[in-house]
Amino acid sequence: MDGHTIVYSGRPTQGMSGVAVWIHRKVAGALVGYEPISDRLIVVRRNAKPRNITFKCMDQRQQPQRQKLRVSIKTCLEQLNKSPRLVMLLVMGDFNAKVGGRQPSAMSSAVGLYGLGETNEAGEQLEDSCLEHDLALANTMLKQHPRRLYTWTTPDGDTRNQIDYISIAQRWKTSLMNCRTYSGADCDTDHQLLVATLKVRLANRQRQHRIPPLNLEELKEETAVQFAAEVTNRFTAMEAAKAGSNPRRSLERYQDSPACWK
Repeated sequence: MDGHTIVYSGRPTQGMSGVAVWIHRKVAGALVGYEPISDRLIVVRRNAKPRNITFKCMDQRQQPQRQKLRVSIKTCLEQLNKSPRLVMLLVMGDFNAKVGGRQPSAMSSAVGLYGLGETNEAGEQLEDSCLEHDLALANTMLKQHPRRLYTWTTPDGDTRNQIDYISIAQRWKTSLMNCRTYSGADCDTDHQLLVATLKVRLANRQRQHRIPPLNLEELKEETAVQFAAEVTNRFTAMEAAKAGSNPRRSLERYQDSPACWK
């Protein structure tokens, strides 16, 4: 990938299911770590200023049953409780849910005025979960042309829905600059590329030099005696050097010595 980094969580058999995060080489140094939760959920942590960023990416494709969807959304959002409060939290992915457009009277802190389509049952569950965990769906908060809102198209091209979302913690919502889809991106999928722009500064992670532990097994018998003698001689030399650098102390030691009374 020409220096870029990809972190992946999925099954050993390729093509079955999985979720991945692609990290550009210019900001790959900010990667702190990642945690593959399942073949549909991955957690990625980035070093940033003023707060670190935690991405939780979810894939809900090929799970049309409502009960499975309800359990999957609950499992994904329950992972939020494991995230530190002082991080910028983002949850993104294919939730297979429609929250729909809203009137000002029906707008909530989780869903803005600019959703697309009509709300379905899965969308109501997603909204309730976002309200419970203080999240806001970014691609419903900013006014865009409808072609910048839909994220999925049927194979025949007749139906377009908004089922993919990027959500951000409420306390960091002011960092959101833009969120829209790019319909012309060649991604080899029936989903559109959804991009959010945030005002944040990434920081490279400083690698710490690990100090190797001491091998105490080597300090035995003759080696231990030799090591103790070397340490004693070194401290004796240090004391002598300190005494030599202090004229008054050197004079006192000279006066107390037998050589002074000869």
